[in-house]
Amino acid sequence: MAALETTHTRSDRSKRIGPPPLPPEHGSWVMLYAPLLLALISNRIFVIGPAWLMLMAVTGLFLARNATVMAMRGRRKPGVVFWLVVYCALFLAGAAPLLLDYKRFNLLPIGLVAAALYCAHTGLCRLPSAKRLDRTIFGEFLGVAALTLTAPAARVAVIGRLDWTAALLWISAILYFTSSIFTVKMMLSAAKHRGGIDRGARWRLGRNHLLYHAVLTLIIFAYGMKVGGTAGLLIVAAYLPLLIRALSRWYGLSNRLPALKRIGWMEAAYTAWYILFFTIGLMPHHTI
Repeated sequence: MAALETTHTRSDRSKRIGPPPLPPEHGSWVMLYAPLLLALISNRIFVIGPAWLMLMAVTGLFLARNATVMAMRGRRKPGVVFWLVVYCALFLAGAAPLLLDYKRFNLLPIGLVAAALYCAHTGLCRLPSAKRLDRTIFGEFLGVAALTLTAPAARVAVIGRLDWTAALLWISAILYFTSSIFTVKMMLSAAKHRGGIDRGARWRLGRNHLLYHAVLTLIIFAYGMKVGGTAGLLIVAAYLPLLIRALSRWYGLSNRLPALKRIGWMEAAYTAWYILFFTIGLMPHHTI
């Protein structure tokens, strides 16, 4: 009888706590970890302790922010507060040793920028509107800028200083992942478009998409020429699949969305390509 009561007690407690709330967008996980990985493997100096602590800190902060937004929107699931405490503890377990033991105080400015971006993004979530403002291009750009701060943070965690290469890694990741914002917006607009997609409709639907990627192309080729040599070619090559994808998606616009699973695998392959080629191109140039 006592064993049965204990089983019921555990079951009730499990129902009260519920499963851990996780961000449903797979792309956000990639935006969080890909820049971190880019920064870690591009350094000639690698210290495993700070790298693991940074991984713990950014994971805890990312999950805590998601749980906080869920609670603010009134969609509080069982145990959200419990998991929020767990996520905050994970963040502190990583951040505190980095500051107190490894003296990585240069992480503080990055933390302030992250806090400002997250506050701005959360503010958009809270604004009364018929349309979720955090899902606009500006709102999603704020999210990309915040998530990709893992690149400069990881560099500071490993080498102990905030330099221009940390800023380069952040800007590079922002440019790369902002591409997907314009591509997805264009594809969703095409899916909602009534009637066939002729030349005029294709231009109207993809105008912002094409403009962004034209500017991106100029930036990438200009920086590749500045670096010069094989390294410059590798940096340009890191973005080539992205630019080809942008043009092909615009040219092949239709009212039907492609298979999301297939898109996910292709995006993962593009990101792996980007990390590989940009890292190899960056290695000889740790300072600008």
